[in-house]
Amino acid sequence: MWTRKHTRARWTEAARAAEQRRTALVALPHVSNLLGGIVDLPAVVQAAHAVGARVVADGVAYAPHRAIDVDAWDVDWYVYSTYKVFGPHMAVLYGRDDALAERGPQPTSSPTVTSPPVPGLMG
Repeated sequence: MWTRKHTRARWTEAARAAEQRRTALVALPHVSNLLGGIVDLPAVVQAAHAVGARVVADGVAYAPHRAIDVDAWDVDWYVYSTYKVFGPHMAVLYGRDDALAERGPQPTSSPTVTSPPVPGLMG
């Protein structure tokens, strides 16, 4: 039977494996949606950063239930859906300043729609 203990152990093993490989990015869920096991994010981040890898954590199952503290976790990227925390249907993407600077300038929006494709659609 798979338990929360197994979930913690697997992510600890994954963090150790990242130390032994040429890993550039570690992507993981912050919480198991199936069992509710919470990943020790600071431990994974520390292991990843030790080999120069970036970390992106999916907080969609964590955000509605616990306080988010990206500074304490030292995570490079953190993402979750705002509708899970009673917001509109969109997402939040947090990026540390140095991680954002590393990416360089990014487009921030698509071209503005000046006329609707269907008359009366936008008012």
